[in-house]
Amino acid sequence: MRTIKRPVNRQTAELGLATLRAGNFLSVISVFFGIAAAFAPGSLEQRIGSLLFFGLIPAAGFHAGGIVLGRLLAFSSELCEVIATLFFRWLALIVKKVMTLASQCVSYAAAKYLMVPAHTIVSRVSSACRLIDRGCQHADRAIFELSCLLIRSGARFILRMQAWRNMRARRSVYRVARTRPRSNGST
Repeated sequence: MRTIKRPVNRQTAELGLATLRAGNFLSVISVFFGIAAAFAPGSLEQRIGSLLFFGLIPAAGFHAGGIVLGRLLAFSSELCEVIATLFFRWLALIVKKVMTLASQCVSYAAAKYLMVPAHTIVSRVSSACRLIDRGCQHADRAIFELSCLLIRSGARFILRMQAWRNMRARRSVYRVARTRPRSNGST
């Protein structure tokens, strides 16, 4: 079994590299968040937990997500191109067989009249090829926008969790301050 090696499409490679760069950038940012969270006051266990929860785990997720998403985008783009190519090769083969069959069964005058619809079909096939190519580009763009939306939503969720944690810590400090008895100055 022979495999055909196709050259890598430049747009596909750029899209994959851009996704990988974005994942790496977000992983570096989350590591910085984790380091900053580790310097917050608390016990050693809390600091290590903050480093893992806000730094290393999201960093690993962003890095792996960038790799997987980059390869998924490259694969989907290549798959769209391969499917479109195979479809139009198959369609051209069918049209050729129909024309051969039609030319054997009918006279020259009738075949001459069939050539006009055949040219129309071929011109429509080329316009359909352009439409499918645009559709593949739209699909790539939609997948990329979905990944950006997921990354943005994840970052918002992490920020909300941090804000909720800080607000909860402030409330507990406020409650402790309210429950302490005030001294009247007399001992």
